[in-house]
Amino acid sequence: MRGTMALVLAAMLLVAGCATGGGKTAASEPAVTGTKRGPVEGGPATVIEVENFKLTKAKVIDLAGAGGGKAVVFTDEAAEAEYTVPALPKGTYDVVIFGVGQSDREDAVYIRVAGQSEERVFPDEWKKLLPFRAVRFTQPDNGPCKIVLSFGEENVQLDRVEIRPGK
Repeated sequence: MRGTMALVLAAMLLVAGCATGGGKTAASEPAVTGTKRGPVEGGPATVIEVENFKLTKAKVIDLAGAGGGKAVVFTDEAAEAEYTVPALPKGTYDVVIFGVGQSDREDAVYIRVAGQSEERVFPDEWKKLLPFRAVRFTQPDNGPCKIVLSFGEENVQLDRVEIRPGK
């Protein structure tokens, strides 16, 4: 009887999971490059988790609410995170970093995209996972697009980068 009850319970849980889309939420999505609707501009976005960047003098930490539950913290003033989007169409885009700043002296990072000038960005509030100021850039031709994040201030937790078509 116990075996039958366990089987019935397992079947009910399986059906309940299917009825709700498998229970998949933003937090349970894999921490890999993908496309989703972007919350700032409302358009499609290419999403890259910072832990998937090539990291130099940085460590991956746990961060509740972050994609894959992970974030990156730079450990040295020479720290960098680098990623090349393999194929980005020619056009104008906005790139947004999502992360957590700790205070007015622990919230900034530098970003360089598509060979343009480095820009200092930070969130509007602290101790919350938020978007940093968007940086507009132009992809001159169809092809790869390199993104480099570098140390600005200590203790900044970097979750993901979103690239959205500019409007």
